[in-house]
Amino acid sequence: MLQEPAYNPMTVHINVLPRREYECAHYLLDGYTSKEIAEKLNISSRTVEVYFERLKTRFNSRNKLQLVRHLMENVFLKSI
Repeated sequence: MLQEPAYNPMTVHINVLPRREYECAHYLLDGYTSKEIAEKLNISSRTVEVYFERLKTRFNSRNKLQLVRHLMENVFLKSI
């Protein structure tokens, strides 16, 4: 079975993130928990975790800490 190529973190730009993934990422960087993010966005905390899983796949991250690093280095800092 063919696998989709992993996204290269250096090529992902803020404009290609779906709106909800962007919002979750933004709140994650602000220090909110999944439950708090879910409350802010009126979605379930499981849905927030699904968005985090998608983001981790996009950025080839193994965990949230690595995801935060990739988001800060490659997305949010470049969008300033």
